[in-house]
Amino acid sequence: MSSCMITIGQLMARTGLNRSDIKNEIDLGKLAKPMPLGPWSTGWDKKDLEKWITDRESAGTLETIVL
Repeated sequence: MSSCMITIGQLMARTGLNRSDIKNEIDLGKLAKPMPLGPWSTGWDKKDLEKWITDRESAGTLETIVL
């Protein structure tokens, strides 16, 4: 069973965050580092991102987002 992966472009489109905001979240340990998907692509497991988004919504730091 394969899981759905979300690329940084998809994450930016769905959250409204820019690349540097996402990098800051990773550097602060709030968002996991992306996994390699190929030689030039990385991404996150959709379930992991859903949890991260829910946590941010609960904290009031992100508008409601649907993946």
